[in-house]
Amino acid sequence: MKNNKKWAIGLAVLGLAIILHKSNRKKQKDQALLKVAEEGYETAQDVLFPKRKLHSRKQHYGPVLPR
Repeated sequence: MKNNKKWAIGLAVLGLAIILHKSNRKKQKDQALLKVAEEGYETAQDVLFPKRKLHSRKQHYGPVLPR
């Protein structure tokens, strides 16, 4: 095989892998959003996604008093 054909086949395989990866990630995202929608709007993120670390600098426990 010539180098041009090897490069073309390699790029085609790489493109297919990228397309499959993106479609898989979109499917996972859609499933996660569906789960959130089924649980309700006010469900805490740490309950829905216990494996993720969702720490925010603005996270505050207790009452929030206006300034």
